[in-house]
Amino acid sequence: MSKPSTGASKSAGASKSNPALPNKTHKDGTDTAKGRAQKAGKDMAKMALAAAMQRPPVEDMLVRFAQRLGARQYDIRGNSALLRPIIVDTLVTWCATSPQHKCVPLMLQATSALAGMAMAEEADAQLMVERGILPVLMTMMKHGIGAPPPTLLPEEVAQQAKLAAKEKGRKRSGREENLPVSKDPRMAGPTVSASGIPWRSGCGDAAITALWALIQQPSTVNQVAQIGAIQPLCALCLQATEAQALRQTTAALRDVAMLDTNRNLVLEHGGLEALALCLDKCNDKLLGHLEREVPTLRKHVAQALQNLSLSYNVRKKFIENGLVQRIMDVCLIADMDKKLTTPNHVLGYFVAALANVSHLPEARPKLLELGVAAFLSKMLDLCKNGLVTLHVCIAMRNLALRKASPDFQRWLTDKDERNQLDFGAENALKYLIDVCARQLPPNNDNKVLEHVLNALIALLWNSPKNRFRMSNKEVIDLQVLTKLAGAGKELNAAIRQRLAILLADLAQLPSVQTRLAELGLLTTIFDWLFLPPNEAVTRYCAGGAVMNMVASEANSLKFGKAVMVSDPSKSLIAALAPVLNERPILDSLLMNVSGMLANLSYKNDNNRSKVMQVGAIQSLIAYIAEEDSSGGSQSDGSLRRNIMIGALLQNLTAGAAFRAKIVGFGGVKVLMQIVTSGKNKDMVRYALGALRNLANDTPIQRQLVDEGLLDACMYISTHYGEGDLFDDSSTPVEHAASIIRNLCGNDQIRNVVRKNNALQHLAKQVDPASKNICEDYVRLKPDLNPSEVMVAYLARNGEVCKELCGSTDSAEPAFPPECAHLQHEIGAKVAFAVILEMMQNLWLQHEAPRPDLSELLKAMEEEKAKEEAKRAGKNKDTPGDEEEDQDDVVPLVDTPVDSPKESPRQGNGVETETETLEKM
Repeated sequence: MSKPSTGASKSAGASKSNPALPNKTHKDGTDTAKGRAQKAGKDMAKMALAAAMQRPPVEDMLVRFAQRLGARQYDIRGNSALLRPIIVDTLVTWCATSPQHKCVPLMLQATSALAGMAMAEEADAQLMVERGILPVLMTMMKHGIGAPPPTLLPEEVAQQAKLAAKEKGRKRSGREENLPVSKDPRMAGPTVSASGIPWRSGCGDAAITALWALIQQPSTVNQVAQIGAIQPLCALCLQATEAQALRQTTAALRDVAMLDTNRNLVLEHGGLEALALCLDKCNDKLLGHLEREVPTLRKHVAQALQNLSLSYNVRKKFIENGLVQRIMDVCLIADMDKKLTTPNHVLGYFVAALANVSHLPEARPKLLELGVAAFLSKMLDLCKNGLVTLHVCIAMRNLALRKASPDFQRWLTDKDERNQLDFGAENALKYLIDVCARQLPPNNDNKVLEHVLNALIALLWNSPKNRFRMSNKEVIDLQVLTKLAGAGKELNAAIRQRLAILLADLAQLPSVQTRLAELGLLTTIFDWLFLPPNEAVTRYCAGGAVMNMVASEANSLKFGKAVMVSDPSKSLIAALAPVLNERPILDSLLMNVSGMLANLSYKNDNNRSKVMQVGAIQSLIAYIAEEDSSGGSQSDGSLRRNIMIGALLQNLTAGAAFRAKIVGFGGVKVLMQIVTSGKNKDMVRYALGALRNLANDTPIQRQLVDEGLLDACMYISTHYGEGDLFDDSSTPVEHAASIIRNLCGNDQIRNVVRKNNALQHLAKQVDPASKNICEDYVRLKPDLNPSEVMVAYLARNGEVCKELCGSTDSAEPAFPPECAHLQHEIGAKVAFAVILEMMQNLWLQHEAPRPDLSELLKAMEEEKAKEEAKRAGKNKDTPGDEEEDQDDVVPLVDTPVDSPKESPRQGNGVETETETLEKM
């Protein structure tokens, strides 16, 4: 064909196909502008008609509605009271009918909408419970528990085979390559798609979403537990394999474990096993890759374990479930630079759980066998975070506790010696001192610093081997403690107290005494004796530290020559006068100050002269004389005080220039009273030593005999034998014989002795080589009070708390769970109330003394009398049966822990995530 015929045929074809449009083209065959506009208008009309005729599926409309509810994209305005129940009923109905409609997107978005509403408004959460959401969620979770695993598509099977081949090749070649990121939206992020999710698998995940939101609210968490939702929740956590399901179930377990009752339910239904399995699932290659940047699952597991470990019953089962080794493995995961990859806050939660398990005495040997001592030492070295350090120190302190006497002065057995020594072998002492160096002011965190010192005290207390490790200059820098003590007002009272206890205990080692004095710590600690009365423990512990440090001739000489910085004309010994003249003065403070003066008086006449000038000898002798004349039994504190006073009198009487003055103050009568009463072996030893020294002074020998010294020697020979030994291997009879030998220097006294067969026989028992003068450093341990340290504590979100009887949920002691079957018995309530009252009185009397102690006890007695009178009047005015009257008298000590006002969410529980719920 020719070209003109071809163009004509095309034009004809166009006209034939659309006769309504005129054929308007250029000669080259292109359309005109008007033709193009007409054609575009026709196309748009067709598209509008097609859009108008198309209708979206009803399930898409419902899903979009639920999405907007969950995202809070609406405003109910004034009709909220009427519309909220309708909205909640609608969503609950969609969830309840999910087994019938089996529309997975609708089910997921409906539960997500319920969760969003419940987390935004507590009133909505309560309304959902009232409208019956909990039974619906229980049914959905039961459907999800038995859900079969999803069937893999052929392309997914091929993908897994390809990954396995790559992994095999990587191991063969030794190359590292990045793991692929899953394209499954259920693993990739919070937005969940329903494509490919079987109905029963999605049913459990959807129910957990709403249940978690209800657990977040204090007003509904108890109702969730009461309906039995914890059991299916643990089961779903146990069987879950995907990231989103694991994160939501563990978060729900974390939040439901805020209360002791719920913790026990989680334990009964296998919650510990489920959480242990979650840590194993974190090692899965794909899941581990997702947890690398933001370890949400590990964080939830750590928080749940910390909350659960606050329960006594959970702590007993913790090790059996293999959680300790798993926790240590997770915490020590490090990169190529040996830096820990787990975030600090997650490490803190994990270590807090171990610290709580170490609260149990029976768990400590098992934890040490598992290598927890080495693990905690590594954590101190590798992690510098304050929260982690605090929890590590709590765990160390708990593990280092041993069976001790009530005053902690001695251990009852050596079988648990490894509690302290294992940490020393792992270099924990060095790491703790390094932490103190990092916490020096102005960079100090007082809470962390306090617990670091607690751990040091627990590791060093009555442990010669660990003290010796601390004396190694090449490993441990004790100058850090000097800088810390010199920080002054930048430290709080608790840190000063711990530091005084630590230095007093550490200074018992001679090599450490010299080292501490060289660092200038002696005068710094001495200044703490003048702290206010409300820091009584710090004051007498500081006195004990100085007492130990001056048990060295060089330190004693330097201290005697030292003067006050504020008043150079006054020596340090003379500055003690205000302390000794305090009224009232604490027995422990007087004991340690007397021991300090006794050590200063050892073989040093200059110091003895300054001690006599202080004028304290008269008052000290009066203390003992007053108690002896009263005839009452001495307390432990006054007894230890009198021992130190006896040691001071012995060392002072070793100087000939001071004997007559002490006799003039009435010291002989007091010393002989101690000897003849025999109240304490150490007191008798020091009193005999002082009398032995006085008997060497010729001018006062006759006066000593006139006051009954020979009778006192006869008492010793009658009541003591050769088998009675003092700590220095001397015997009472040896001292008595030496006294008679010294007195026989006087001719008149010698004649008296010759006429008395018993005295003559006693005089022959003297050892000719024995010394005439008795003086010695005080080797007794000073009076220290580590009661606040040597006790196990629990860790809860950075807070440290005591376990009050059976609960950690409120400040009020709860009825012990081991006796829960007696909780409603009248007799058990009365017994528990009496125990609490005794505990309160003991605490008030034996803690650091308060200036207003007597007034406080008096006020408590008056308040108690008023309450009893009020109850008696109520029982008299209101008739009732006998049981009701008894109930009125019994104080209600078992405060319910499930009250919203006492909810731990407002207190010290692990902080819950309050950000927007992850939409599905």
